[in-house]
Amino acid sequence: MEGLTPNAELGYTLMSIGMSKRMGDESKPPIAITYWQVRWAIDCLEALWKVCPVEDVAGCREIAAATVAALMAWFGWLRSLELFSLTWGDATITRPASGPKIGLPPGIGAIELRLLAETKTDQTKVADIVISYATASGFLPGLWMEWLHSLWPDSKPSDPIICGSTGIAWDSLYFRKNHMYVWLHQMRVEGDPFLQAFTNQPGNRIEDKFYGMGSWQRGRLGSMC
Repeated sequence: MEGLTPNAELGYTLMSIGMSKRMGDESKPPIAITYWQVRWAIDCLEALWKVCPVEDVAGCREIAAATVAALMAWFGWLRSLELFSLTWGDATITRPASGPKIGLPPGIGAIELRLLAETKTDQTKVADIVISYATASGFLPGLWMEWLHSLWPDSKPSDPIICGSTGIAWDSLYFRKNHMYVWLHQMRVEGDPFLQAFTNQPGNRIEDKFYGMGSWQRGRLGSMC
């Protein structure tokens, strides 16, 4: 690019390629989820979790999986395939009390995710994605991961993290139809000003505008700007 040094141009090119992979290059990208919509969804899931009977294992698994999916999509900035192909062997959870073991201050924990082939097969390599166990805004990704794992006491490293009560991994369509769209429609009914522009007319429905997991990536980028 004109006006840039070779090093700066290379850095910009790599950044652009990386952003394209993360965000996609659709001519009409999906509408971005907002921070407050994520906050609303997680608050609702936490309320459901508190009243879910212990004996309703399937119900608890559904709630925990939906919460982990939302938190991983938001904080991990993960693409659909990356998110729903995660297995327990791809994740390492370090509780806040054990933070110093991985070079963090006491009281700071983390979730380490391995997405690439080289990090999946070599546990000594640095994780591809690192997410805080707990965030300053009050989200608890690490605790939800532990709660979800506790519902699968016999899980193997090769088992999917985000799955239904039968152990079958979810995909983007399942998550959107059974959770994300349900949340957005309810928020619209409750008066979310951002969602009032959408109708039930084909082409202008919530489902038409928030058509993929790119909504979470774009929302997360906007929240960091």
